[in-house]
Amino acid sequence: MPLSLACGGDGLEPPPGPADTIPPMIESLSPAPNDTGVDLEAVIQVTFTESVNPATIATASFYLHKNFTPALIPLAFSYEGRTATATPDQPLDSVTVYLATLTRAVRDSAGNQLVADTTWEFRTRGSPLSTATGHHPP
Repeated sequence: MPLSLACGGDGLEPPPGPADTIPPMIESLSPAPNDTGVDLEAVIQVTFTESVNPATIATASFYLHKNFTPALIPLAFSYEGRTATATPDQPLDSVTVYLATLTRAVRDSAGNQLVADTTWEFRTRGSPLSTATGHHPP
């Protein structure tokens, strides 16, 4: 009589692993806090300690404005690996302080939110050189 073996036919699943309760944290910011001379075409990037839910990287959780003005700079968002990128819809103004903010609305796939809101500032460089004269415009 032939012998037939079957594996795993009992319908039992292994027990689930421990629940993820560790919140995402910020590993690096670019431009760096208090950076000066930032390019007018710069993008703002945040790298996290773990993957976050890309749907939580949006206008309500990641924003940019000029210092002392409440108006937000329109941004386009992308996310790859553990890095979120915010691209301003137009070049930044020269010699201007900007404040970037990332809020606790950012969450990982388990729903853990960022530990705290994070705001940092950076300053853009002077105006671009005129291509015609090689000098800064007046």
